[in-house]
Amino acid sequence: MNEILLSVINTEIEFEHVIYHNQIQEIYERLFSGISTDIIDFIPKTEELPQILQDFPVVDLTDKLIRYYPEIYEENVDFADIFINDRIYVMPKIVTNAYNDRICLIINREFYESAGSPKVNSVEDIVRLYEYGLENTDSRGRMFLDPSRKLYFVLEFHTFLQLFCQENGYIPAALMLVIKDGKIMPLEDTNVLSDWFYTVNDLFKKNAVVHAQAGIMSQIQNSDIGMGLTSYNSLKNSLYWPEHFNQKYKVLFVGDYEPYPQKNLVPMAMIMDNENTERSIMMLRLLYEDEQLNRMIQYGLENTHYKRNDGRIEMISNTQYRYTKNWWPSLINERYRIPMDHEPEGVEQYVEDLHRYPKNILPGVSNFFMSGAVEKLSNDPIINEALQQRGDLINKLLLMNTALFEEMPYDLLIQETLDGEKQKMLLEALMEYIEDIKK
Repeated sequence: MNEILLSVINTEIEFEHVIYHNQIQEIYERLFSGISTDIIDFIPKTEELPQILQDFPVVDLTDKLIRYYPEIYEENVDFADIFINDRIYVMPKIVTNAYNDRICLIINREFYESAGSPKVNSVEDIVRLYEYGLENTDSRGRMFLDPSRKLYFVLEFHTFLQLFCQENGYIPAALMLVIKDGKIMPLEDTNVLSDWFYTVNDLFKKNAVVHAQAGIMSQIQNSDIGMGLTSYNSLKNSLYWPEHFNQKYKVLFVGDYEPYPQKNLVPMAMIMDNENTERSIMMLRLLYEDEQLNRMIQYGLENTHYKRNDGRIEMISNTQYRYTKNWWPSLINERYRIPMDHEPEGVEQYVEDLHRYPKNILPGVSNFFMSGAVEKLSNDPIINEALQQRGDLINKLLLMNTALFEEMPYDLLIQETLDGEKQKMLLEALMEYIEDIKK
């Protein structure tokens, strides 16, 4: 790595590692010690940053970045998350996020092959596999889905609901709101939420469904599953043992997609104000933006830390557990990821499409407008109550268990949780907020 840095910017870097669980204490001790430091690979909480700026010589990067990191000033890059009092004190990086991430089905390989290795594009296809798993056995005569052995169809509330939205042409927004044809509307005013409710009710009646409130990838580290749904982002970022996972499970993308990508600036590291400030900026930019260097950070050295298998990455490890990445996420550039063996067919095209161009759901409005809308609109007590009602609805649906469906018919659930007039006022205020943004 230093050979490349020397050849490009005549700079070497010396890494000093800290133990993750003690990182905050060790970083502060290093800063207070007075030992020369150029870059801190750590971002404090926003409320802690003013005190750090007072105690330590963190450089103000606002006027330097336009010269040393011009890429961040490209069109359609959102700066909102990196300003402190209209100044930039953290080295940023460009991150592309999918507003509408792809849905993945994870299924036991023998289960999937026994079912005929079908294409899975819809809710109906998912339900058909679920029913197959309840009625058919593996090579040892055991049901593919079996509550007595804790082999379940593991659901994530939001992911399964997103699939219903996707099939009906709706784009999920926050707080159970959806967007279609440039219009925002409450999910309960469509057929989507009721269809989801009754489908999940039917699945629960067959006793082989559990809701992974912490996410399916958290559950799959500790126990086997029969099948499950998650997002691609969760799949690629939450796996400790990809080789073992790939032997046991098949992963498929479900249905078509339009990710609606958005480019944001997010903090990468803090740079100290000293004689090496400019070199530090150039070095961090190069480590993040250069394909060869960034892949070295992500995967190590080919045939030493990883090998290629039909264009995919397979990690080489002598240990039982292995992260799918070698580095803390600060320097990882997802644009240079090479898919791993366990990832679904078509992921290369998806990642390419995701980073090719930003696309707004609503013309002239950031795809992440809802966070600002909620913050502003909640100042009105009536609107705030309407927002809280929607939060209550989400919390009830997150329970997603047999008792919920038996005790609370859908119409009664909506009627008792949401006040129609207050929800109408919320929608009107939200539309007004969106129009103000466009202006």
